[in-house]
Order: sequence, then structure tokens, then C-alpha cells
Amino acid sequence: MALRILAIDIGCTSTGYAYPARELDFGKTHPDHINPLLNMRNSWPDAPSASGRDPKTRSAMLYSRTTRRLVSWGNTAVQTADDAWSDDYVLVRNVRSLLESPTSELAMYVAREIGKNPEEVMAEFVRRIVETAVEEMAVTEGRATGIPELKFVFTVPSTWPPAICKSLRMAMYLAALAPHPDHPSIQLCQEADAFLCMAAYTNQTLADGNVVVLADCGGQTTSVSAYLTKVVPPQSDKQYPSYEFTALGTPQLLALGADTLDAGYLQYLRTQFGDLPPASIAGIVGAWRRARDGYSVSSSGNHLELEVPRQAWKQLPAAAAAAIGAYNARVASASGDDDFDEDDAVVLVPHAEVRRILDGSLVPIGNAVLAALNSARNSMPDPPTGVKVVCVGGMGGNAYVRARVEDAVRGSVGAALTAGMVIADPRGAAARGAVIQGM
Repeated sequence: MALRILAIDIGCTSTGYAYPARELDFGKTHPDHINPLLNMRNSWPDAPSASGRDPKTRSAMLYSRTTRRLVSWGNTAVQTADDAWSDDYVLVRNVRSLLESPTSELAMYVAREIGKNPEEVMAEFVRRIVETAVEEMAVTEGRATGIPELKFVFTVPSTWPPAICKSLRMAMYLAALAPHPDHPSIQLCQEADAFLCMAAYTNQTLADGNVVVLADCGGQTTSVSAYLTKVVPPQSDKQYPSYEFTALGTPQLLALGADTLDAGYLQYLRTQFGDLPPASIAGIVGAWRRARDGYSVSSSGNHLELEVPRQAWKQLPAAAAAAIGAYNARVASASGDDDFDEDDAVVLVPHAEVRRILDGSLVPIGNAVLAALNSARNSMPDPPTGVKVVCVGGMGGNAYVRARVEDAVRGSVGAALTAGMVIADPRGAAARGAVIQGM
């Protein structure tokens, strides 16, 4: 019996998983029907988005220093720590960073306080993800709860050296996913390969000789790389073509991501109001994240309205609340907003400031995309038949991000740039693409 595939994308900030529907027969399924047959959880407890729907949960673990036991994980770990911090807590906001930097100050702190090494923390995190996935698969497939025979596909950055990949495999072994770290039921898939699979097999707009520039805009970093497309006609009993991608040039890794945008807004907040209580800052920055995720070039009005949770608003000292109210009144007056109520639990941000904060990260990312494209074209004997820009990752679904990145290259390639490829659910594209890689 063929193994079921469970693909897990462990990012610096967030983690998600995907698995194929039983009726998916890759190569025989029409490309338009592939994405709906790649199941992915889209609702996690304590999701920070306004709708509560998100294909990923935070890559976080919260431990008790006293008991050295897990308190909570994922979104809940971060929310618990932000809402009711205790000196007994040990919070790991990024479990992947422990594997990437096993001798870092954070790794040493975790080892000292709870007695766990990076591989043990990762194993415990992955166990929770797998348990959640297996329960969902049972419900989706209408069978009794139980662990099916699984093949695990984990996405990894192309920049990871063999030592980190080996540590990840060891963590999977400690999580009891395989009888030994190198067992064939554990497959590692480069993130770029997973994204390219989604771009090719669910859009069907790629042609032979196209250059694809991939911008993986994550939480903490952005990776930019370029690839040459080769379309392979259907083989044997398959009905649809497959694709091969050849890397052009060296991937660029920028220390810019969604966290950089949040840091930019936090600096603006402090410039305006000074130091605020941690609970209030968490609530206001959370409102900023929800607002910037839906921001676009065509956003209406003259300012962005951040709706702050009442609990976070109540934590504000009277003087700070009054200062924010007066600031809001000035912004509203400048925008001609006569209906604004100074007592509303909101923080207004002029569009000019929003774009200044966003462009501080997006301009360098656009420049990196243009540099990758120029390097790719210089390495090719013939001009590309077309150029596709693919934005994926946590920021990849944002219309403002895509517009700024595409603007950076449109003037350079002119008519060769067809519309930037939009992947359904860019935040979940890596896990879904990894399913295709595993089939």
C-alpha cells in the first residue's frame, strides 16, 4: 500500500501542513483541480488574523521553568506569553532558529532553563503538528482515528548546510516519525522547489524558456532566486506536462521580512507616544499586522484605522490613552474625517506613513528581484521567452507587496513581463508544493 503523504513547512515565524486527497492522481488530474485536492488546515486556535483563518500557526513553544514541561505551543504559546507573562515562562518564538544556531544565546538559555537541546524542542513541536494533522485526516476521510502509514516531506531552505538537515532528521527520529534518521519515509524538500511546483502545476501559464523570479517573503527573511523553465511533454500514461527548473545564479537572502515591517511600525509608535505597556503594544502591533496584511495600493481614505482589542486598550495609562486620542484627532482632521470619535479603541496611521514603513523593506526586496533577473538574463545565451515574478511566503499574498516587487522589474523587461503569477494562498504554497514533490 502506498504511503500517505504529510508535508510540513516549518518556517521561522509560522508552520503549516498539507496532505493530498485520496482522489488526487498526479499527472492525470487537471491542473485546475490540483490545488483544491491539496488539503491544508486553515483554522488554528488563537489565530491572529481578524477572520481567525490562517493556514499556519506560530513556530513557537512555551515551557514552564519550574516543571520543565510544555505549557502551550503554536499561536497559543505566543498569545499566552503576550497576554499574561510569568517569570516562570520560557518562550521559544522560533523553534527553527534553534536548529540553525545550536550554539546561540537562545539555545544555551533553553538548555539551561528547561534541559532540552534544539533537536528535542523541534521533536516536541513536530509531534504536536503531526498529532493535529492525523486527527484532521481521520475526520476528512471519515475513518476511525489512527495513524496511517505516512511519508513525511519537510521543507528546508536552500541555504541550509548538511549539518542542519542532519539535525532536522534527528529531530524527526526523536519525534518517533521513523525508525532511524535516514529512513526513506522522511524526505527533505527545498522550499524553492515546493513553490515552483505550485507555480507550475496550479497555474499552467509557464512556457518553455520562461524565467521565474521567486521572492519568498517570509517572517524574518526574504529569499530571491531565479530559474529557467523547461516544459516536459506528458510521459507514458500521464495526460499533462511536467516541469523542470534550472537555477540561474545564486539565491540572495535578505534580513527583511514581515517582522521588519512590524519593527518599523513599532518604532513609529514609540516616536509618537513613547514607551507603552507591553500588553498594549502587543494589541496595537497585532492590529497593525491584521491591517497591513490586507493593505493595497488602492486602499481607500487618507489613513489606516487599527482596531485595538479592548483588553489591550484598557491597559493604557490615562495619559497615554489621551495622547493617542489627541493624535487620532489630528490625523482624522487632516483626513477630513468628521465622524471620528476620540474614545474609539483605534490608532490611526496616515497612508503616507504606512507606505514609508512598508517601502523601507519592499524597495530593497524589489531591487534584489531586479538584480536576480538581470543576472539570469546575462547568463542565458538567448533572451527569455517571458518573465514571471512569483511572490510567496507570509507577505507574498499582500497586493501592495506584489505591486511594489513587480514595479521594480516592469521597467526593465517591458513587454517580456507577463502578469505576475498569483498563487492561491501564498502562505500555504510551500506545504502544498511539498506534497507534489513527495508524490
